[in-house]
Amino acid sequence: MQEETGLIANKMTYVGKQFIAYGFLNQTCHIYLATQLTLQDRNLDNEEEDLITQSFTITEFEQMLIAGDIPDMVTTAAWGLAKLKGLIK
Repeated sequence: MQEETGLIANKMTYVGKQFIAYGFLNQTCHIYLATQLTLQDRNLDNEEEDLITQSFTITEFEQMLIAGDIPDMVTTAAWGLAKLKGLIK
């Protein structure tokens, strides 16, 4: 996380695991919620040097999910699982 965003988590909470494509692949995705964040310098790999990061409020992020601006299924499922477990208000 630090390499791409510059953020370091003082606390990592295990949310759960999900299968990427259950019934098709057996690849598992383990989900963690990073909190108590501090900002440090990023350390991007060569293939990531054009990576852009941006902060959003929770409301903005959820609106982006609803609008389909974030089409990634793992992100959507991880967010929903964390909310259902009460880890995100």
